[in-house]
Amino acid sequence: MRRGEDQDIEDSDDSEDEIPHKRPSTKTISRSHELNPIAYPEEPYYLKELNRVKENTEEALGQQRGNLRNIREYQREACAQLRRSRKNKAKQTEIDRVKGSIRRLEERVKTARNAIKKFTGQGKLNDAKLKWVGVE
Repeated sequence: MRRGEDQDIEDSDDSEDEIPHKRPSTKTISRSHELNPIAYPEEPYYLKELNRVKENTEEALGQQRGNLRNIREYQREACAQLRRSRKNKAKQTEIDRVKGSIRRLEERVKTARNAIKKFTGQGKLNDAKLKWVGVE
C-alpha cells in the first residue's frame, strides 16, 4: 500500500508541472527578459494601460471638482439673489402697507373736509337737486 501512496504523491507533483494555465515563476520571466528583451518590454502593456486609466481618472476627477466649484458658486449667487429678492419683497410689502395707510388717511381727510363743508354751509353735492343740510 505504501508503494501506491508514493506513486499518488509523485503523480500529483508531475501533474502540477503540466498545467498549461499556471503562471510562470518570476525567475522564468526575468531569465526570459535577459534572453529576449523584445518579448518582454521594459513596462508591460497592462501597466501602461493602468497608468493611462489612472491619468484619465485623475483628469476627470479634476473636471468634476471644477464643476462642483462652479455649482457651489452658482448656489451662493442664487442664495444671495434670493436674499435680495426677499429684502426687496419685504420692502415692497412695507411700501404697499404704507401706501394703504396713506390712502385710508386721505379718505378720512376727505370725509372730514366734507363734514366741515356740510356743517359750515359751504359744500354742495354735484347733483344740483341734492343739497347738504344747512345749505340753501
